[in-house]
Formats: sequence, structure tokens, C-alpha cells
Amino acid sequence: MADDYSSSTNTLGRLAVGGKITGEFETSSDRDWFKIRLEQGFTYYFAMTGAEKGGGTLTSTSNGSAAALFIYDANGYMAQGLSRISPVTGNLPAMPFTPERTGDYFVEALGWNTGTYTITASAGPKDDYSDYYSDATSLALGSSKSGVIGTINDFDWYSSILTSGKLYELRVTGAPDVTFGRDIYTKGGNSYTLNVTGQTLTAAVEAGGIYYAAVTSPTGTGNYTVKLTELADDFPSNASTTGQLSAGGSASGRFEAANDIDWFKLDWAPGQVYQFSADAGATLVLKTIDAKGMISEDDIDPAYGYLAAPGVTAYLAVSGSQAGAYTVSLAPVQDDVGWNKFAPLGTQQAVDGRIDYLGDSDGYTLPVLAGHTYQLTLTAPPAGQYAIPYLQLDVVNPSVQWGGIMREISGTFRTDNATTISRSFKALEDGSVKALVSRNGETGQYTLTATDLGADDFGDSRASAAAVTVGSTTSGRIDADFDVDFIRYTLDAGVSYVFTTGGELAGKLAISGIGLPQYSSTAAIKQYVTPVVSGDYYFGLSSATKGNYTIQSALAADDYAGNASTSGKISVGGKVEGVLESTVDNDWFRVDLVAGKTYDISCPAGQPQLTVHDAQGNLLVTTPQFFDARMAIQYTPTTSAAYYIGVHSSIASGLIATSYSGSNPYTVAVAEGKPDDVAVPRTVALGAEVTGNNESESDVDQFLVTLDKGHVYKLALEAYERGSYGGFYGKLTIDRVAGNTVLESLGVTRSDSGAAYTFVADEAGVYRISLRSSTYSAQGYRFKVEDSGQKDDYANTQPLTPTIAPGDKLAGALDYQGDIDVFSIAVQAGQTMNVALYGAASGLGTLDTGAGLKFESLYGGFYAGNVPHLVFTSSTDTIIPIRVSGSNLGSYVLQVTDVSGDHRSPKLVKGLAGTFFSGSDIVLAFDEALMPAANRYGSFVVFDASGKVVTSAGADNSTQVRIADHTVSIKLPSTLPVGAGYYLSAPDSFATDLAGNAIHLLDGFTFDVVAAATSPGPGNDLYAGRHDGSRIDGGAGRDTVRYDGTAATHKVKAAGDGSFTVAYGNLPADTLVGIERLTFTGGGDALALDVDGTAGMAYRLYRAAFNRAPDQVGAGYWLAQMDQGKSLRDVAQSFLASDEFKARYGAAPTDEQFVASLYQNVLHRAGESTGVDYWNGVLHGGASRADVLVSFSESAENVTAVAAIIGNGYSYTPYS
Repeated sequence: MADDYSSSTNTLGRLAVGGKITGEFETSSDRDWFKIRLEQGFTYYFAMTGAEKGGGTLTSTSNGSAAALFIYDANGYMAQGLSRISPVTGNLPAMPFTPERTGDYFVEALGWNTGTYTITASAGPKDDYSDYYSDATSLALGSSKSGVIGTINDFDWYSSILTSGKLYELRVTGAPDVTFGRDIYTKGGNSYTLNVTGQTLTAAVEAGGIYYAAVTSPTGTGNYTVKLTELADDFPSNASTTGQLSAGGSASGRFEAANDIDWFKLDWAPGQVYQFSADAGATLVLKTIDAKGMISEDDIDPAYGYLAAPGVTAYLAVSGSQAGAYTVSLAPVQDDVGWNKFAPLGTQQAVDGRIDYLGDSDGYTLPVLAGHTYQLTLTAPPAGQYAIPYLQLDVVNPSVQWGGIMREISGTFRTDNATTISRSFKALEDGSVKALVSRNGETGQYTLTATDLGADDFGDSRASAAAVTVGSTTSGRIDADFDVDFIRYTLDAGVSYVFTTGGELAGKLAISGIGLPQYSSTAAIKQYVTPVVSGDYYFGLSSATKGNYTIQSALAADDYAGNASTSGKISVGGKVEGVLESTVDNDWFRVDLVAGKTYDISCPAGQPQLTVHDAQGNLLVTTPQFFDARMAIQYTPTTSAAYYIGVHSSIASGLIATSYSGSNPYTVAVAEGKPDDVAVPRTVALGAEVTGNNESESDVDQFLVTLDKGHVYKLALEAYERGSYGGFYGKLTIDRVAGNTVLESLGVTRSDSGAAYTFVADEAGVYRISLRSSTYSAQGYRFKVEDSGQKDDYANTQPLTPTIAPGDKLAGALDYQGDIDVFSIAVQAGQTMNVALYGAASGLGTLDTGAGLKFESLYGGFYAGNVPHLVFTSSTDTIIPIRVSGSNLGSYVLQVTDVSGDHRSPKLVKGLAGTFFSGSDIVLAFDEALMPAANRYGSFVVFDASGKVVTSAGADNSTQVRIADHTVSIKLPSTLPVGAGYYLSAPDSFATDLAGNAIHLLDGFTFDVVAAATSPGPGNDLYAGRHDGSRIDGGAGRDTVRYDGTAATHKVKAAGDGSFTVAYGNLPADTLVGIERLTFTGGGDALALDVDGTAGMAYRLYRAAFNRAPDQVGAGYWLAQMDQGKSLRDVAQSFLASDEFKARYGAAPTDEQFVASLYQNVLHRAGESTGVDYWNGVLHGGASRADVLVSFSESAENVTAVAAIIGNGYSYTPYS
């Protein structure tokens, strides 16, 4: 069946306030969405009806499991998920909702039953109290508040500060439902929630703090009054109580109201076990307070025993669900063994005991002897839920193994539906074990029996292993599932042995080699061993089942020994054949070699590995294990002597073969090879080409070169005589001779004929280049080491001392492929740091930080984004390395900011208001630096005037939403038509400040779209800055250019001909002609460029009147007044009437004083007598002081003096 409405923001379902809509749940869990427009601050009521109320065929259930309602915002994110069933709707869901912003929302109907339904939407009055606890209204003790339930299920939240130990009453008259709860969201708060239907709720407070109350009604609307009062209480609910309960006694009290809690201090003996009892309806909780004031609690079951713990103060908290009297008592209980005590248990002895109360456990101590096996048997009559109490062993001294399973000291074991448990263990040392008997949910009698089964035939460790000679047969027995028998053999290096198992456990016996690599087998009857080193070898024999076994040891068949006693010989120029009889066989052949000559020793492809040993058997050379190529060794002896060539299936300190291979034939040959052309390290010069040969794949040629610290070097390596396998696979390493520091190759480019390496010398000195062929054959090569001319700005290893501190900015660059820059930051425990990497996206460098970047510290990395950030809090005082690396090259700036203690969200300082250029970015500016949120979701959505979505930009789309410095720039995927009004809403999560505090924009922005001017005009035109070297001519009028970013990121300079240049980073500078003002999308200050016009007059008047530069806010205000037609004389008159002028010159200065002040402020000199007389005469003749002030301000002398100050324009804050 087709779905009538979709479950997304694309739904065709429409719901209007005051209207209704019908739908159908075609299947279980069907979801239908309906779009609706809601106004901020009003409470709306949504209700679903079905069969019971004539709204459709949907039937309800008493528990509300038929359907639910949810509200989603315009972006499809849940705005409210709580709906309740209501009798008014026939037990179908109803919910109020108060939107936090005006806009489009979606009502989701979710049905678990199928059927048709109707949803109505109605508007209530503007909500008087918040629906959210976070905006609760304060309700003081003893006071009352009046409110209105505007819709069914409307919530009005109140908060009160309550005191520990007190009993409170919350009384509501009017609305029938109350919910009262501890603040669940406070960090570290012990929380609880009470839901009470009725007009009164009472609760005792054990932990003081802020509590929240919500008044609501699921059945109707109307006015109500809520009042909070303190009730009288016989005993408080904290440690200040006067109540006391003594061991063997009782105490009485009274619950003055439902939910009352009374505390009694316990007078009992530490180490004794007690049981509590109380009247029906009373709930008991044991509270203990340690020396540090930490409170622990344990719910009390009267059937259980409770230990009076030492070192704490104990209280009994008694609570009841209704008012009335009660009595509680405390009684000591008898324990046959005692809490945490152990009775003696002998071998061949049975003891009777009793579980005296629930939670009781009885302990017994059993002495044991090393090597003996013991059995513990526990019997008890069947009863109740559990057929047998479980048995637990606690190890005091020896290691105890349980039936093949190692049991922890706290472990337990239980068998259902049985009356006996029997467990065995072996003691590995003399000492004692503890058996702990307990029973789950039952009390009653039991019997515990301990039996010594005797000593083991063989020891369980190397120290107790039995010595056995090769050639003999040994018999033994695995006494228990966990038994291990150790046997020691003395074996000779290079000799092959075979061990054969028999008896009941033939093929089931696992043999572990001690002194050999660990290996186990449960099926192999024959085990082969060929030791490399002579000595004692230990075999551990075990099995999953008990039984007898035999193990026979003998020399294995072998054509050649694997040591110097071998009969095998080989001559130079000859070859010999042999057989490896097992996978661990090792055959040696004697050969006489001459000092200084090079020999090739080889086997065909797929043959065993080769070794060379001296006359004493010491290993000299070995081949790597390549199974797809021939085995070969190139060896040049320094002494003429007898040597031994070893042939192996594998090279190790000893292996156990689990199968007999039968026959593995091989052929080994020895021939004279080419002499080594680089037998000793050769010194090479930078830039010189070096040629050489790896005479075999095992030949290593070494060269010495002197390098300078921090220089970047390139090494080009080429193979020109490739072996039969083709291709170049040379192995090259570079290390410093002094210190043996291996240099990591920072960049490697390989081809079929060679490789190019890039590396940096971390210290000045001599470095060793080691070159080895890995083509499995001889190979010629040539290489050259050259200084690239580059020098690494920062090393690729961590500096030992800090290189950058909080507040610093440090410039760097990734100069070459593979470059790694490492910095160190000193941080203190608890200090939170933000480390930012600025590149091309910020205009502070050329590095592309959006791709291929690795930016990391000890606390993790951030690898992509406009500006990568690392934010971490150190747990210790330490020095933390910061690494910058990547596949791209370029410059960057690294900045460290201490953000410790910053818990405030960024504040918007410039939103989107007024006009917006069609096709340009939307820019929001904030009062602090930003970074992308770790989890970005939702979208910036643009609505037209009718509320229809026009376009959107995803918060997680870094090409659409760019976050840099203090701004968020939004590039819309489509251009908005000019002339229409729009509304922009912001997502919930898109950016944070440097400390990780999220931005919350609850209100959107209304704006108009205009087209930027493109040519000179007579009016006040608005142009878009281009950053591309354009010439922008404003013509007549007061013209403005708007640039993306802030004034601080732009450099403005007068060109001398009345024009200005505006530069941003490395981008081409624009030239401005006839432009009076600059504004910036990033907020902050604007720039006034008309220094020969209005802006210049305003600046000079400030200097004349107040002897100071204008403050930016004041300059913005008076520029706006003058732009709107106010004359300079009018502004001067306002200055003269200002408080600042009166404070500076007095309330009524004389004309003479006024003129003298003008000379000092404007011209910065005393007036000449003729000039002073002239201006005093002007004033005496009736001229206004405002006219004289303007004359001084616009004098040629003042204009010239100020021009040098404001020649490149000046900053002001636009007035709106």
C-alpha cells in the first residue's frame, strides 16, 4: 500500500494553526510528516484522535503505545520529542509546543498500530512560563506564583533552592498534575524524579541545591496557583538528626507526609553482623559517611545481614509513601564461623556448618603440601531456588589450578539441580588455601570435606623436572585435568631427536617446549627437535583428560649432523646433495676458504636457508628467507681457514616439528665470485657521480659523505645492470657515523630503473650511505648526492625545549616533499591549549590546509579544514610536540592560544542586516576567533518573504561554509534574485570558539538583496571589492566599497592622486577612485577615505574642539549626521554644548579663554597678539563661537597638520 505522506522535509502534508488534517498509518512504525508555520513565544497544542473520538479508525491503548507525536525544525532536526496520551484525545498522543523562533516546523505522527487518524493544531496564549527547566522561574520558599496552563500538556517550570534535611510541600490549586524533581542535569548531583497526579507533593531533601517543579495538565487548561512551604518534621533527613537506633533495640518515628525521610544514627559494634526490621510500608537505606565526608548507601533487605564497618559513621534512612507512625529495630545475628574469619579444615576431615542469614559466607583454612592434589566436596540438602550453595577458594600462598581453569580469588562456582559439588586442585607450594562457602538466596546446613589425593609423579615446574636420558622410555600419569609433568633432557646442538608418545594418552598429549619456542600439539605422536644450542631442554606434558602415558626419546635419522662433527664436506667450485629429514633438520658441510677472496654460496630457488659458521661453530652470515628465489650468500673471509656451511629449513633457537617430512632434498654449491668493489667504506663528494656493483644480493656497499645541519639533500639512484629478475628494488639507508642516527627518508620516488630520495641532515657531520641490492641477484648501480639549495626551517624531531608559547605566532613552511616540522609547547596540568595552523585559506600563508595535511600532537590530529585546530587539556606538566606534515608544500602560521577557563559561547557582533550583494558570500562576525565544530550538522537555510525555502548551505560542507578568524562565511549554492526580502536561519552546530564553546544563534536574519554597482554614477553607490587588481571608479556621490573580511586584514594606502589602493594578503590590490567609504562583511570598523570632504571635516573638528582624535563610535555617529545633511556649524554647536567641552573648558569660559584654547588645541601654540585680538574682536562683534570653532578647524594650518595623520583614511564604527 502506498504511503500517504512522506517522513521528511519534502512532505506534501500541510497543517495550519486552527486547522486539522487526516492521515493513515498504512503499516506499523509508519511516519507521516506535516509542515506548519509557527510564531516564536506562543504555545501551540497538537492532538491526535482516532476511533474513540471519531477522528478515524486508529484504536488506542491504555499505555500510549498506539502512536506518538514529535516536532522537527525546518532542517529536519528534532525540536521536541515528548508527547503524552490524554483522556481528551481518547488515550492518543497530545503535546504542547512553544517554538524558540518563528519559522517552519514539521509535526511527525508515528504509529505502531495501523489505521486512520486526525491531527488538530490550535494556538494558545503567549506562554507565561517556560516549557524548559533551563529557563525555570524562581519560586521562593513560602511564596506563591500564579500561572496559566494554556494548552493540554503545557509545562510551566519553577526552580527553588532547598536545604538538606528539610521536608517540603508543593501545593497547586487549579491544574491537577505536578511533576517535582531534582535537577537531573547538574554535574555530580544525585538525582531523582517524583511524578505525582494531584494537587500536593511532599518530598524530603537529603542533598541541598536547586530543584525544579513543573505544573502541567493532560486533561484541560486554566489558571492555577503554586506555593512552596516547609513542613514540620520529627527527624531531619541528614546527619544532623537527633534520632538514634541502638543494637538490640528499636526506634519509633512518624512520617509527617508522603515521601518523608527520617535518619537515625546507628549505635552498633564494628565487626558484628546485624539485621534490620521495620513496619510494613517503610523503606530502609543504610547510609555510611567516611572520614572524608563521602556518603555511601545500600538498600536494606531485612533477610540479609549487614556488617558494621569500622572507620565510618552509619545512619539508617527510613522513608514512607504515606503519612503515619512506624517502628524500626536493629538486632545482632549469630554466625557459626564469623564474618571474615576462617575456621581450620584438616585433610581427610569433614566439617558441618550453616549459612545463618542471606549473604552469610563461612571460611575455612586448609594446609597444603607442594605437589599434592586435593579435593574439596561440599554437600547440602536441596532447597528453594538454588540446589546447592556455591564453593569459592581464596589462595593465600600457593598457586592453585582448578581443573584446567585458573580461578581468581574472588571467583565462585555453582552447580544447579545438584546437592554435591566436588572440586580438585594441586598445590604448587607449601602453604594453605582458604575455602569460602556461601549460598545464594537460602540459609541452611552444609558439610565440607577435604581429601589429600597424594603427591604427583612428576613436578609441575622446571625446578622440579625429572632428568631423563635420551634413548630411554619414561612412563607417567596425568593425575588431574590441570596436571603438568615436567621432564628434562640434555640435548646437543645440531643433532636431530625424535620423541614418541604412547599409552592411553597417545595422540592426546600436549608437549610444551621450555627453552624452545612455546608450542603445543594434541595430535602428533612424533615430535622432532634439532637444537641450535646445546643444553638442557624441558618438556611439559599435559592433557585435557586423565590417563597414563609413555614418552620415548631417540636420535632421529640424519644424513649430516648440524654441527662441527658433520661428515659433510664441499669443495670450492663443487656442489653437494643432501636431505632434510624433518622441518627442523640442520645439515652442515665443511669448506676451506682463502682470506680476501669472495665466494658465492647458493641453493636453487625454493631451497632451504643457508648459513656460514666459523670453525668454532659461531654464526657469521645468514640469508633472508625468500621462498620465491634462490638462496645465496656472498662471503669474503678475512682469515684462511675451515668454515661450515649450514643448510636449514628455518633458522631459530630451536623448534618442535609436529610431522615427519620424509624427504626434502637439496643441492648446495660453492664458487668463487666477483671481488667486492667496495670492500671498505668509500668517501664521496657532493655532486659527484658514484658507480658500483652489488656482486650479490647479500653484498652491502657503504659510502661516506659530509653533510650540513638542516640542509635538504637529494640522492638519485639508478640501476644500470639489472639482474635476471629485472626492475630496481635497491635497499638504501643513511645514518650518521657519530651517534648512529638513522635518517628517515622524507620522500621517495621509485621507477623501474631506480629511485630518488629526499632527506635532511639533523646534525652536521659524516653520514654513511649503505646500499644493498634486493633483486635476488647481482646488480650495478650509480648514484649522486646533491645539496638542493633548500634549508629546513624546523627540524623533524622534537625540540627538547619549548619553541612556541601561548599567545605566539610562528611562521614556517613545508619546503619539500616529505618535510616535517616539529614544535614543542610547554603546558601545565589542567591547562587547555588551542593550536591553530593558518595557510592559504586564511591569507596568512600559501599552504593548502584543506587536503593532504597531517597536523597532530600527543592528543590527536585534525587533518582537513579551512583552519585546522588542535584543542587539548594536559593532565600533567609536560612538553608536547606539535607536528606539521603533508603532501602539499607552502608557508603557514602556527598560533598557540591558552583557552583555559573559557566557558562562554561566542557572541555575534555583526549579523546579516540591511543589504546583501547578489552572488556574494554571507558573512557573520563574532567577538572572538572561531573554529569548525567537531560535529557539524544542519544547514543555513534561506527563506523568501512567504516562508518558502529558497536555498541552503550545509554546515558540514567546507566549500559552502567557511570558518576563519572571527567570521563565518556562507557561500550559497544558488544566487538569490535581486530586490526581494529574505530570512536566514542558522543550524544548531557549526562552529565553536577556540576553547570548544559552541555558537548558538536562536534568531535568524532578515535582509534584502541588491546588485553591486559596476560603473561610475551620480548617486550614493555600493560596490563590491574584488581583490583582483580591478579599478573601481565611484564617480559623483558618496560611494562605498564593501570587502569580505575585516579592516584589520586589509592594507589601505593613498596613491597621492586622490585614489587609494586596497590589498589583501598576496592577492592583487584594487585601485579605488572616487570612493568615500570602505565597509567589511566581517564586521568591526569601517574606513573613511573622504579626508578632503566630510570625513576630513569631522576629524578636524574633533581635534579643534577636544584636542584629540575622534573615538570610532563618535566619529561614526557624526559622520552619519553630516551624511544626512547636518552642517559642520551644527556639529560644532553640539560639541560646544557637550559635557566633554564643559569639563575641559569650564561651564562659561570667557571669549579670551575660548580663543586661547583654540590656538592650543588646533594650532598647538600660543596665539600671536594680532591674531588673538582679531578673533576676540570677531566674537565681541556678535559672531558665534561655533562659527569661530569651524574657522579654526578648517584653517589652512589645521588642514595641513591633520592631512599627514589621516592621509590613508581613518577607522570609524558605522552608526545605525
